[in-house]
Amino acid sequence: MGGNASQPTSPTTGPTSIGDPTDSDERVAQLARVMTSKPKQNKRRHDHHPFWDVEEDTDYDGYEESIYILKQLYKRMDPSVMKTLGDAKGDVKLSLKYDVRRQLLLVKVVSARDLSAKDLRGKASDPYIKLDVIPDSYSDGAKSTSVVTKSLSPTYNEILMFKVLPEDLSDTQLRAQVMSHDPMGKDDFMGEKIISLAETDLSKVSTEWYTLQAEVQYWA
Repeated sequence: MGGNASQPTSPTTGPTSIGDPTDSDERVAQLARVMTSKPKQNKRRHDHHPFWDVEEDTDYDGYEESIYILKQLYKRMDPSVMKTLGDAKGDVKLSLKYDVRRQLLLVKVVSARDLSAKDLRGKASDPYIKLDVIPDSYSDGAKSTSVVTKSLSPTYNEILMFKVLPEDLSDTQLRAQVMSHDPMGKDDFMGEKIISLAETDLSKVSTEWYTLQAEVQYWA
């Protein structure tokens, strides 16, 4: 009898799909290696302010597509790995001062430490700090630092400014949130600290480590 007879495939010899456990570990390893290429280093200058000298490094990389593929692979292997990893933990270091002449609250975001890991492998995060004031009488909105990639103890040394009248200082709170940047989805919350300006000596530069807490629903 002529012709090419097709041979049946078996679970051990036939073709495998992206979600099969027989090849998932190797695929994960291959894609993870793509993500470990050294990111480009870029210098970015921020507005100088006489209270502080500001110089910082920012680094970005171009592996968004690899991250997306890796996430999809993990999701097919086990959807539970897509859940948020870790709880609010760590500290953020801030320096606060009030510029009376310009009626500005100056916040220097110095650094953070001992943050929770939010990447898929639970080893690192891409953190940035987001600040806003409550109430926001001048509609300044939230302001953020640059993103530091693959770090649990990032350094920023960036100054963010908010318009606050002197008579409003005692009723104003500063909210500092640490977020982990996700280029393909919603950024991960890592912890926050709400600081009462009435309890802070703003007549001089006040620098402290603030312990991060779980997110609080706040109504101004």
